[in-house]
Amino acid sequence: MPYIEGLDRNQIILFPESIDDYISEDNSVRIIDEYAEQLDITELGFKKSVCAATGRPPYSPKDLLKLYLYGYLNRVHTSRRLEHEAIRNIEVIWLLKKLRPDFKTIADFRRDNKKVLKAVFRDFTKLCDEWDLFGKELIAIDGSKFRTCNSKRNNYSEKKLERACRNGFKALFKRVPRLLTDIAISKGDGSYNRLMHELKSIKLLILDDWGLNVFDHTEGRDLLEVIEDRTQTNSTVILSQLSTKVILS
Repeated sequence: MPYIEGLDRNQIILFPESIDDYISEDNSVRIIDEYAEQLDITELGFKKSVCAATGRPPYSPKDLLKLYLYGYLNRVHTSRRLEHEAIRNIEVIWLLKKLRPDFKTIADFRRDNKKVLKAVFRDFTKLCDEWDLFGKELIAIDGSKFRTCNSKRNNYSEKKLERACRNGFKALFKRVPRLLTDIAISKGDGSYNRLMHELKSIKLLILDDWGLNVFDHTEGRDLLEVIEDRTQTNSTVILSQLSTKVILS
């Protein structure tokens, strides 16, 4: 019995297949396409939203934004990897209509539109949440074991925290939902590595409102990475309005 064989790569097809046939109706790239197309890029302040009368025509900011939104949803962060996806990934090929911007063009677009991209990614995240595109049905629990370091130097009481803040102790207070939003936005605008470095270097990180919302797989992994980076280097305080019985159950 022979194996299942694919089509001959040199086979000429009388009626070429449409690239749209490869993208299912419920594929997320269709949402990205519709979302980007309805944006007023001139009003938002994207550079090169109006083409110059002379010179080589640029890529549309909408097309480059679609590429970044795709990377945001699929954890593709670097401009070189996005360039590669535009060549080999059928979803990106469909999304960009076979455009192939190089990594320098992609990186320059991010550099020139940092503030606008942050606003767009924040709005896109809210929209996905309103449409229930984030499942939020899964909590990821990693099997990592952390070595505790509860010495007097690393143990903080309320009085110690107050005294440390008065003495210029470098501390950061973050609500967990806001932290997760900042991390998600940073993945899209290219500032993820810088944000993680800043969180790691803070002497004392205070995380409030822990456990009020169910973490999805990505959020659980992001929080785990933040805590792992700080293990045995700096201190982390986790606060919650829930009782310990609720959290542990």
